[in-house]
Amino acid sequence: MKYTDQQIFAGLAGFLAKEGARGEGAIAIAPETDIVGQGLVDSVAIFKLIAFVEEKFAVTIEPDEVLLENFKTLQALRNLIVRKLENAEPKHGATGAGGAPLG
Repeated sequence: MKYTDQQIFAGLAGFLAKEGARGEGAIAIAPETDIVGQGLVDSVAIFKLIAFVEEKFAVTIEPDEVLLENFKTLQALRNLIVRKLENAEPKHGATGAGGAPLG
């Protein structure tokens, strides 16, 4: 499934507003906001965020992808999600068992 940047950012910001606020009041989260540096997510919240992303966008975040560079900002996380979605799409001309075309 394809998602627009707006849909991805809205989903991620909604999750952070619900899970990451820690009672500190509303905070504006821009795509380039350092969500780790601002304390919006900690080590436990990262795992909740991973579970949310995997469920919401039907992707699998591999252990070697759990890097600060992929989770520091919503833009970085969006880039990871888009890469995962693009890699999950069947390629034109791909074949399955016995050479049958896929999709």
